[in-house]
Amino acid sequence: MQEWMTQAEEEYLERDFEYKSPDELENAVDEMKRAKEDVLQKEVRVKILKDNIKMLAAKLPSGGQDLTTELNLVLENYQLLCNRIRGKCHTLE
Repeated sequence: MQEWMTQAEEEYLERDFEYKSPDELENAVDEMKRAKEDVLQKEVRVKILKDNIKMLAAKLPSGGQDLTTELNLVLENYQLLCNRIRGKCHTLE
Protein backbone atom coordinates (compact mmCIF):
# COMPACT_ATOMS: atom_id res chain seq x y z
CA MET A 1 0.00 0.00 0.00
CA GLN A 2 2.80 2.38 0.92
CA GLU A 3 4.48 1.65 -2.41
CA TRP A 4 1.28 2.48 -4.31
CA MET A 5 0.83 5.73 -2.37
CA THR A 6 4.39 6.79 -3.15
CA GLN A 7 3.91 5.96 -6.82
CA ALA A 8 0.59 7.82 -6.99
CA GLU A 9 2.13 10.88 -5.38
CA GLU A 10 5.02 10.86 -7.85
CA GLU A 11 2.75 10.31 -10.86
CA TYR A 12 -0.03 12.72 -10.03
CA LEU A 13 1.09 15.27 -7.49
CA GLU A 14 4.80 15.97 -7.78
CA ARG A 15 4.66 17.05 -11.37
CA ASP A 16 4.07 20.69 -12.01
CA PHE A 17 1.57 21.12 -14.75
CA GLU A 18 2.21 23.80 -17.31
CA TYR A 19 -0.41 24.08 -20.02
CA LYS A 20 0.10 25.73 -23.34
CA SER A 21 -3.21 24.82 -24.91
CA PRO A 22 -6.77 23.86 -23.96
CA ASP A 23 -6.04 20.31 -25.19
CA GLU A 24 -3.15 19.97 -22.72
CA LEU A 25 -5.37 21.20 -19.92
CA GLU A 26 -8.12 18.78 -20.93
CA ASN A 27 -5.62 15.90 -20.97
CA ALA A 28 -4.42 16.89 -17.49
CA VAL A 29 -8.01 16.96 -16.20
CA ASP A 30 -8.60 13.49 -17.66
CA GLU A 31 -5.41 12.22 -16.03
CA MET A 32 -6.41 13.61 -12.64
CA LYS A 33 -9.88 12.09 -12.98
CA ARG A 34 -8.19 8.72 -13.58
CA ALA A 35 -6.06 9.31 -10.50
CA LYS A 36 -9.16 10.11 -8.47
CA GLU A 37 -10.82 6.90 -9.68
CA ASP A 38 -7.69 4.91 -8.83
CA VAL A 39 -7.77 6.29 -5.29
CA LEU A 40 -11.46 5.45 -4.92
CA GLN A 41 -10.88 1.91 -6.15
CA LYS A 42 -8.26 1.45 -3.43
CA GLU A 43 -10.87 2.35 -0.80
CA VAL A 44 -12.10 -1.25 -0.56
CA ARG A 45 -8.57 -2.59 -0.25
CA VAL A 46 -7.77 -0.04 2.43
CA LYS A 47 -10.85 -1.07 4.44
CA ILE A 48 -9.93 -4.75 4.18
CA LEU A 49 -6.36 -3.98 5.21
CA LYS A 50 -7.54 -1.88 8.14
CA ASP A 51 -9.96 -4.56 9.36
CA ASN A 52 -7.37 -7.34 9.05
CA ILE A 53 -4.70 -5.38 10.89
CA LYS A 54 -7.10 -4.42 13.68
CA MET A 55 -8.13 -8.06 14.07
CA LEU A 56 -4.50 -9.19 14.13
CA ALA A 57 -3.52 -6.45 16.60
CA ALA A 58 -6.32 -7.48 18.96
CA LYS A 59 -4.87 -11.01 19.10
CA LEU A 60 -1.37 -9.88 20.06
CA PRO A 61 -0.47 -9.90 23.75
CA SER A 62 0.65 -6.26 23.68
CA GLY A 63 -2.60 -5.21 22.05
CA GLY A 64 -0.63 -4.62 18.86
CA GLN A 65 0.34 -1.05 19.71
CA ASP A 66 3.16 -0.97 17.15
CA LEU A 67 0.91 -2.42 14.48
CA THR A 68 -1.92 -0.05 15.33
CA THR A 69 0.43 2.93 15.26
CA GLU A 70 1.76 1.88 11.85
CA LEU A 71 -1.80 1.35 10.56
CA ASN A 72 -2.85 4.80 11.70
CA LEU A 73 0.14 6.36 9.96
CA VAL A 74 -0.65 4.59 6.68
CA LEU A 75 -4.33 5.58 6.93
CA GLU A 76 -3.41 9.22 7.60
CA ASN A 77 -1.06 9.26 4.61
CA TYR A 78 -3.72 7.62 2.43
CA GLN A 79 -6.30 10.23 3.45
CA LEU A 80 -3.82 13.03 2.77
CA LEU A 81 -3.09 11.60 -0.68
CA CYS A 82 -6.82 11.30 -1.43
CA ASN A 83 -7.45 14.90 -0.38
CA ARG A 84 -4.52 16.22 -2.41
CA ILE A 85 -5.61 14.36 -5.55
CA ARG A 86 -9.21 15.54 -5.15
CA GLY A 87 -7.98 19.11 -4.63
CA LYS A 88 -5.72 19.06 -7.67
CA CYS A 89 -8.49 17.54 -9.79
CA HIS A 90 -10.91 20.24 -8.62
CA THR A 91 -8.37 22.96 -9.39
CA LEU A 92 -7.78 21.64 -12.90
CA GLU A 93 -11.50 21.32 -13.58
